[in-house]
Amino acid sequence: MMKLKELSAADPSKSAEATLQCTNLSVYFPSLAMELLQEYFFIPLDIFRKSMENKTIDTELEAWLAFLSFTDPNRIEELITRFPRFQAMYQDIYDLCLNTEKVMGMYSKELQMMDRNTVLYMIDELQGQVNEAKQELDQISQELVEKREELAQKREELEKQDQELEQKDQKLAQKEEELTSKDQQIAALKAQLAALLKQEAT
Repeated sequence: MMKLKELSAADPSKSAEATLQCTNLSVYFPSLAMELLQEYFFIPLDIFRKSMENKTIDTELEAWLAFLSFTDPNRIEELITRFPRFQAMYQDIYDLCLNTEKVMGMYSKELQMMDRNTVLYMIDELQGQVNEAKQELDQISQELVEKREELAQKREELEKQDQELEQKDQKLAQKEEELTSKDQQIAALKAQLAALLKQEAT
């Protein structure tokens, strides 16, 4: 499929002519809804070839589409005859095809550039993943620090509570000793009282 950019707005007649020609060739799709920054015509070259069967190449637009799609020698000869300026373009393509080393060098350069771009893209993608992982680790580390601080604070509170409980246990033990001592004193006094009462009775 060929993508044909809209002709310059400085010459609206050419733009209108191109639209009309595309419509006549049944290759312009006004119902195709696409969000683009500029207006484009999308032309399937296989449909163009079928539409040009048993037809001559009359317009410049048809000439360019024929140049991009025709491989039949008779149609190429017709194109060069009616539009001679395409002969130089075909000559350049022919010379380029004869120079296989140059063609391979061109493809090697393109592949090298693609490989370089692929590596750069992979590096950027991996760097993004590393950055995301670092952010996650930093967040987890921060959460761990906060948890440790909370645990330390709770330990301090528990130790304080243990100390308070120990102090209370000591006070309870002291009170129990005091109560035991007083119980002993009371028992001794009761024994003395009983002895006195017995002496008085005799």
